[in-house]
Amino acid sequence: MHNRCFIILKTDTQIIQLILLLSLFLLTSICLNAQFSAGSSFFVKEGSVLSIDGLNLKPALDLDFSNQSVQKSSTPATTADPGSLGSIAAVYNFSHTLSYKGELGIRYIDGALNGNTPNLLALAYHDGTSGFSVANILTLSNDDHLVWGSTGINTINLAKLTAVNSGVL
Repeated sequence: MHNRCFIILKTDTQIIQLILLLSLFLLTSICLNAQFSAGSSFFVKEGSVLSIDGLNLKPALDLDFSNQSVQKSSTPATTADPGSLGSIAAVYNFSHTLSYKGELGIRYIDGALNGNTPNLLALAYHDGTSGFSVANILTLSNDDHLVWGSTGINTINLAKLTAVNSGVL
């Protein structure tokens, strides 16, 4: 004899409630990381905007993005200083350090602030070797949940990108 478990649903409302409950259960068990992978021939024309899950790149020069992948992590970047807030809970990791010149930005949600103050946010990048820096990115605006900046005349090596309150990382 087989034991079977049946859920008897009498109304459409009960069916919808069950579907929503199961959907919520599945969503809470999924890791909150996003990833983008470019193929072997992927180029971004200068002045065009490439948007990947809140990351925005507007290169000043044609950008070869071939064989590059970008992974968004919800784990904030931290420092050795135990009193430091760390970054917002949105850190973009590039599979290969990218030589980049142009404008760039991060769109964030309030829940990702990690204690940072929105109007004090500035972009911070990691060059792959020396740690995070805000020195070579001028923050142009910080409006409507978007931190937007520019490398100016500088070319930076971009391995990771996030946003922090000025002076945090």
